[in-house]
Amino acid sequence: MNKKIFGIMLVFSFVLIFSGCGSNQTDGKKEINNAVGDAVKDAKVDSATTPLKESREECMTGCVMLWKNNKDNAAKTEDEMNKYCNQLCDAGQGMKNLDPESCAKGEGAYKETCYLNVARDTVDAGLCEKIEKEPFRSTCYRDISVKNGDKALCEKVTIKYIKDSCLKK
Repeated sequence: MNKKIFGIMLVFSFVLIFSGCGSNQTDGKKEINNAVGDAVKDAKVDSATTPLKESREECMTGCVMLWKNNKDNAAKTEDEMNKYCNQLCDAGQGMKNLDPESCAKGEGAYKETCYLNVARDTVDAGLCEKIEKEPFRSTCYRDISVKNGDKALCEKVTIKYIKDSCLKK
C-alpha cells in the first residue's frame, strides 16, 4: 500500500506540474501525461469515496496500518515506517492548514508538493524559493504570477514551456 500512497503523491505532483501547459504538447509530454493517467488508474484510489483524514493522528494511524499491511515493507524497520508516515502526514497537514513549517519537515516530493500547494493557496512567491527541484519551482512561480498578475515572476521560471505559459496568461 505504501507504493500506492507514494504513487498518488507523485501523480498528484505531476498533475500539478503539467496543469496549464496547453494543448501544444510535444510527444514526450503527452507520454508523461498518459503515464500519469495510467498510474492513477493503477492506484485504484477513488478520491470521491476516499475520506480525507481530519487530524494528523488519524493520518498517522492510517499510514501505519497501510504500511504494516504491505508485504513489501516486512523487512523494513519501524524507524523507516515512522519517517515515511511522518513526512506524508506533515505534508498533508501543511497543505490542509496552509502551514509551510509542516512542509519543511518533509523531504523530496512530499516537501516540494506541500510548498507548491501552500504557495499557490496563499499566493506567496517567497515559498517558491524554498522549492529545490524543477519543475516544481517554475510551476510555483507561474501559478502565482497567474493569480496575482505579476508577470515579473515569469522571469524566475527556468523551464521554457512553463515560462511560455506564464507569459501568455
